[in-house]
Amino acid sequence: MGQVWQRLIRKEDPSVYEDKDSHLPRVLRVRDFLALGVGTIVSASIFTLPGVVAAKHAGPAVSISFLVAAIVAGLVAFAYAEMSAAMPFAGSAYSWINVVFGEFFGWIAGWALLAEYFIAVAFVASGLSANFRGLLATIGVNFPKALANPVGTDGGMVDLVAVVVMVLVGLLLSRGVSSAARVENILVVMKVLAILLFLVVGLTAIHPENFHPFFPAYHLNADGTPFGGWQGIYAGVSMIFLAYIGFDSIAANSA
Repeated sequence: MGQVWQRLIRKEDPSVYEDKDSHLPRVLRVRDFLALGVGTIVSASIFTLPGVVAAKHAGPAVSISFLVAAIVAGLVAFAYAEMSAAMPFAGSAYSWINVVFGEFFGWIAGWALLAEYFIAVAFVASGLSANFRGLLATIGVNFPKALANPVGTDGGMVDLVAVVVMVLVGLLLSRGVSSAARVENILVVMKVLAILLFLVVGLTAIHPENFHPFFPAYHLNADGTPFGGWQGIYAGVSMIFLAYIGFDSIAANSA
């Protein structure tokens, strides 16, 4: 039993990763990393979560949920920055944890990272599909339910738009980091402009009476989730945190 435990907590030698990374060419520049981080963070969640959390959990106090989530995300981002500077090799948290805590914990971290990225891809692709189909619906173009919804949801068989988007992104990534970085830079500029436009238009629709009460009275929703009070704010934090995910992609690609 002792030998098994020793193998589980055996720590990798950093030189193993350094040797493996020595053949990797450095093709990304600082602006590419900046675009990668901003592009990953500014995803579908920043456009959809504020309204969802405000309506279902926090009300006008959704801004407090954003602030708390930002503090937590900032602390995690500082840890990523420190680790990527101390151990600048590929693998991100998987490699760092292998070196610091051992292979078993690195194995857990590796699978957790894969789960995070798989879930994020599905979430973003689904959000893009919903927005794209909504845009087409305004001009009278509607997808059949079988091609617009996931399996088992309102007669759906496959979310066709989401699948096509994921395939196209996969093909782009297969062409190499340089090609993906060029497209990423263009998309980031477009997304930042979209957010600025959203803010400008949103400023014209502010009604002070909608901010009263700023902290709605606490009660449980029909599905048992909290709304209002600090309970609603903290319930919103767990969802809003998704809007900050993406800074880890910089560390993962900075080897």
